[in-house]
Amino acid sequence: SSDSDGDTLTFSWDLNGDGFYDVSGVAPTLTWAELVALGIDDDGTYTVTLQVDDGNGNAVEAMADLMISNLPVEIIQISSSATAGQVQMGESLEVMATFSDAGLSDTHTAVVDWGDGTTTPAQVTESSGAGTVAATHIYDSPGEFSVTVIITDSDGAESSADLEIAVVPALEIVDIRVNGGSDNRSNISEITVEFSSDTNLQSLIDNDAILNAIAIARADNGSFTDIG
Repeated sequence: SSDSDGDTLTFSWDLNGDGFYDVSGVAPTLTWAELVALGIDDDGTYTVTLQVDDGNGNAVEAMADLMISNLPVEIIQISSSATAGQVQMGESLEVMATFSDAGLSDTHTAVVDWGDGTTTPAQVTESSGAGTVAATHIYDSPGEFSVTVIITDSDGAESSADLEIAVVPALEIVDIRVNGGSDNRSNISEITVEFSSDTNLQSLIDNDAILNAIAIARADNGSFTDIG
């Protein structure tokens, strides 16, 4: 803008159409948080009014459209109930994710692709642009699987995140031997527990498999009995 009289011009901007001027200056800059505070909290078209005043009772107005584009959600974290990324066949696995969305008015849906040919809806809990996603699944075969969480906002934008899961056979007791199978149980010096699956010691400990096996071997009178 220019003024033929050389007067100093002031520029005032009504960004949300409420009839009040929110910012001033030739080219003001606002953060997203400042726009949200003015009610501009989602993608869409907003009418902006500019008033130019020469300070001598002469003011003119012009209007223009402010275009806000949609952004997909940001998946902040994805995790699971698996121990060290490992779960047994037949055991329920829960996958969780947290997300945020700059569009505070957006709503969201989510699905989980479990990597074994199964895709299921996930439960979404959200409020004011932040939320969580959760779903459960049971694998019926062993292997390495890439689990993908896909979150879609109400404008159709998608975001996804992956998690690697190792599915191992369920731990089953094959054999328990006390004192190497000896009939002498009066002085117990050794308990041998054999499992069906080849897994590491930490996994056995985490799943209480060793303690459970010893409990099975112990009779009510405190003696031990071989099985298998």
